[in-house]
Amino acid sequence: MTVFSDLLDSFSGSFDDKTYPLEVYFHLLDRVRNSRSPIELGEALSSLLAWKDGKVRLSEAGTELINVSGKRYSVERPKPNTLGPRHEGILKSQEFFAWAKNVITISYFDPSLINVLTAGRFNLWSSVVIPAFLLHCLRPELFPIIDRWVFLSYLFVHNKQNKNLKPTIEDYHNYQKWWQKVVVEYYPTEANITPQQLKAVDSSLWALGKCIYSLGKMDEMPSEISDLEESLPIDKFSTPSAKATVGTESDVFKRRAVELSRSMTQLNAIKQAALELGIDLSSTPSYVKYPGSHFDRWRKQGFF
Repeated sequence: MTVFSDLLDSFSGSFDDKTYPLEVYFHLLDRVRNSRSPIELGEALSSLLAWKDGKVRLSEAGTELINVSGKRYSVERPKPNTLGPRHEGILKSQEFFAWAKNVITISYFDPSLINVLTAGRFNLWSSVVIPAFLLHCLRPELFPIIDRWVFLSYLFVHNKQNKNLKPTIEDYHNYQKWWQKVVVEYYPTEANITPQQLKAVDSSLWALGKCIYSLGKMDEMPSEISDLEESLPIDKFSTPSAKATVGTESDVFKRRAVELSRSMTQLNAIKQAALELGIDLSSTPSYVKYPGSHFDRWRKQGFF
């Protein structure tokens, strides 16, 4: 890893999963990908916008059920300028559905799609952050989330100023190019980066940006990443990395493997879950030799 990748790793457990529950985020991304009608897509995107707004909460009475974990979440109304009746109508329209399905399949980053969602064809929002998030929900491999915290991390690294922390389309284009480099540096040996791995980078950038903000004005902070690493109160803003505490007997590993098994073999699901969570399977070879037996055990334990 580079010095910056090491720094990000220090924040790998610091994302606010209570306000922004990650299992809901991944669940809704799957719903977007698998939507077969304008209504299905619009409802999934509306719930993701509520997640982005911090309006999704763990609740026994919640209507949003995560099948893998059996947990329920309530989805409250986002801010009107994020999602109102007009937004919902467009997101559930046939025209938007056809356009979104094309975006899901594109193989290149196109920042001009922001204009389609703002001043152009759909005229949904006026700023960059929410349109970028919606594009991210459709094609997370190409369109990163951008908010004030990850943008602040980018600005610091490039010694730039933006007092309002409001990115332009040009800022988003530049951020995306940098983000891609960060992902490659963080996962140098991975050929196919998963949405979970992409979100791990985003979450660390988010936590780093919040920490940078807590230090005060940009012009009073260290000018080099190596100096920043020494000045950040990491113990205060981060928790031990999940990679250091999660094992094959953890619920996190079992649930992730079960979730992955829906789109790949049981063996590959176990290997991928172990890779994402930093679990070494060499000390427990039965997971590779006899994956089916473990899935049978997890089924009896109620993980299906």
